[in-house]
Amino acid sequence: MSFDSDPQGRARAEDLFAEYLARVDAGESADFEELCRAHPDLAPTLASLNANWDELESLRSRVLESQARLRRPDTSGEHASTPRTGTPVTDAAAEELLRRLKERGPRAERYRIFEEFSRGSMGTISRVWDEDLGRMMALKVARNHDPEATESPGAFSRFIEEAQITGQLEHPGIVPVHELGLAANGRVYFTMRLVKGRTLREIYDLVHTSAEGWNTTRALHVLLKVCEAVSYAHDKGVIHRDLKPANVMVGRYGEVYVMDWGLARALGTPKTRAEEERAAKVSKVVTNRARNREGDTDSAVDTQEGEILGTPVYMPPEQALGHIDELGPPSDVYAVGAMLYHLLSSKLPYVEAGERPSPFTVVERVLAGPPTSLAKISDAPSELVAICEKAMARNPEVRYRTMGELGEDLRAFLEERVVRAYQVGPWAETRKWMRRNQALAASLVAGIVAVTALAGLVVRNFNRVSARNSDTASPITAMDVADRRVGELLERAERGDALALEDLESALAELEKLHADRARQVRDRLEKARAKR
Repeated sequence: MSFDSDPQGRARAEDLFAEYLARVDAGESADFEELCRAHPDLAPTLASLNANWDELESLRSRVLESQARLRRPDTSGEHASTPRTGTPVTDAAAEELLRRLKERGPRAERYRIFEEFSRGSMGTISRVWDEDLGRMMALKVARNHDPEATESPGAFSRFIEEAQITGQLEHPGIVPVHELGLAANGRVYFTMRLVKGRTLREIYDLVHTSAEGWNTTRALHVLLKVCEAVSYAHDKGVIHRDLKPANVMVGRYGEVYVMDWGLARALGTPKTRAEEERAAKVSKVVTNRARNREGDTDSAVDTQEGEILGTPVYMPPEQALGHIDELGPPSDVYAVGAMLYHLLSSKLPYVEAGERPSPFTVVERVLAGPPTSLAKISDAPSELVAICEKAMARNPEVRYRTMGELGEDLRAFLEERVVRAYQVGPWAETRKWMRRNQALAASLVAGIVAVTALAGLVVRNFNRVSARNSDTASPITAMDVADRRVGELLERAERGDALALEDLESALAELEKLHADRARQVRDRLEKARAKR
């Protein structure tokens, strides 16, 4: 059978040849003849590919992917089925891509532009009509595709990297990219799904005014979906670096999208030349130029493109310092913590009510210390305050290790389970279980009440007999008081007052001093009831 009639065999040969070239370029020992001997059925096709390598443009992308795969650590195990994304796009790679796009020619004639609805430092986004598929889409066009332009070093490379990274993040919470091409005016573009809805920043305004049925609990469910999408990106080896409410879209039917991956970065890769230059200048900018930028009209919630990349009020200290090598999943965890701070306090971190500080002023505040304690300016539940403080810890090692851990604590709060950042232990688990299952807890407590009443009756009769036989006996003993207290709390719980059980621990502790066996019986019954849930 010829390989022309066996497309699967030829595809397999191309993959093997691409891996061989990747090893050669990486400086590894690779023997082409050994490759052919190892795959005798594919040897003719491998020889043909080797002879015509210079003409095989279509294999270049596979070589780059294979090189990246060889450099990756072993990801076998939990995330073995989700390969990490490629390395950052260099200026040279961006130039090569631009050359290929020019060879293919303009391809944007299929799109009819209606209106521009967003503009940023790296590009503009317009609403367009796809003539071929008959649907509305979003089209983002690079503002400057000259990698050597001095007004925005590396901006074009980041534009290309945004398209490629977003195109590889296949998750319901991340907008898919459909096409990368060249418009008739020579500008590079990529198309993506047109998301309809409101930003999470707008949702926060509805929460804070109790409008349209929005409340804190509903907004927390949105943040939980953000954690899930970003956790997926982290597992794929990408950090966002610019998480904020304005970059989260909420659809009419509950859709949640994490948007704008223009500052996203592949983990475990070296800094680009432009990032190294920015990191070298960051201390000077923060201390000297900040005074000259006080009158800047840029908002502290806008993404900064100069020496510091990101949005100041949601930016972790290591990002404000420009320490690119220190950025990782905990940096995005901090940003989501700052978003939670905004939700719970109705104010931006590091910004006072009615104040409009410049971005560089906010950066100085981020570097100086934490924002005002959430407990002082909000009546939020203690568990949420603990989650926020752990996520926004200034030391990355103290924060949640992963976005998944942060999401799990948010989910635990919403499901009335134990929040690990706040409290742990058997008694905490028992209280949460009883709150979630009040009816069942009340019925179980009823049995305990009966046993307690019987035990109390026996004890009281014993005390009465002892009192009659001793002139010095007290009419009411400390044992009576402790036993009666436990009985009252259990009776209240039987009537459905699960909160009464919060005082049960101290009452049992008092009873234990006087009658250890009796207290142990009550505790054993509580543990058995919890085990049966």
